[in-house]
Amino acid sequence: MKRAVPSIALAAALVLGAAACGGGGSSDASSDTTTTAAAGGSTSDPAGSEATKDLGGVLALGEEFLLADLLSLGVTPVASTATVADAGFLGMDDFDTEGIEILPNTEANFEQLAMLDIDTVIALQYVVDQVGMEKLEALGEVIVAPTGTGADELTELGKQVGREEQAAELVEQLGAAEAEAAGTAAEGCEVSLATIYSGVVPAAWVAAPNNVAIALQDMGCELAPSEADGDVDGAGRIYLSLENLGLLSAPELILLQTSAVEGEDEALAEIEQDPLWQQLPAVQADEVTTLDRLGYPGVAGLIRLYDELAQTVS
Repeated sequence: MKRAVPSIALAAALVLGAAACGGGGSSDASSDTTTTAAAGGSTSDPAGSEATKDLGGVLALGEEFLLADLLSLGVTPVASTATVADAGFLGMDDFDTEGIEILPNTEANFEQLAMLDIDTVIALQYVVDQVGMEKLEALGEVIVAPTGTGADELTELGKQVGREEQAAELVEQLGAAEAEAAGTAAEGCEVSLATIYSGVVPAAWVAAPNNVAIALQDMGCELAPSEADGDVDGAGRIYLSLENLGLLSAPELILLQTSAVEGEDEALAEIEQDPLWQQLPAVQADEVTTLDRLGYPGVAGLIRLYDELAQTVS
């Protein structure tokens, strides 16, 4: 079995729920702070610069992937929901998230949100669809952030929040990482990309917006199964029955797992005992790699991910 690649830390938060204590939500975080994104290396303009838009207190509604990009651009939210609120902001070690209040992404509690010092709500479209624009606008000015992780999305987000220069710097770094990784995939690279969720629920990742699927395809790898092999949901995955495990037919298998979600480790251990699993080509060839599926949020995470994958599929 190949080694499990350590979690790569980057940034977190999305907001739809009642506040869970984590980081404190101090008044220092309510300002549109300039920060250095350690993972991305870009720095926001000094406060008062003509290129810097004053957002005031920011509420981020898009989980770790949106928050990572905001922090990379020098925008520090007052609060943001996390994928697993009880576990805190996952994959965030390279960012300073102290002072950002952690909120669960379950149900909206507008009484709690109204108590925060919010001037601007930055939300993904699905959040707007679920909560409603009118309710969000009652909290502050609403910016609908582009969905997805990549150069185009970050460029657009940079325009929306007045951080175009910082976005351009990070996009340049992403292009360099893509170019460096492009020639590293072995000829005829074919990979199965999967997650085994709690309850022994397997899913194959086959398309955007999943950043690992994006990176592998950019590197020239084919995914098995592909988008043509099932119903692809909005996250870019196809859920598989246990009887269809054979669709994970590639000679290399990359598992996107996390111990932060209760029952996921146990589910993986259980499916590894299944005879169909044991017959998978990658399992038989001992070509299985495990990555932290919550460890690569945002463009800064994608940059790190290219380096990890280059080592895995070369």
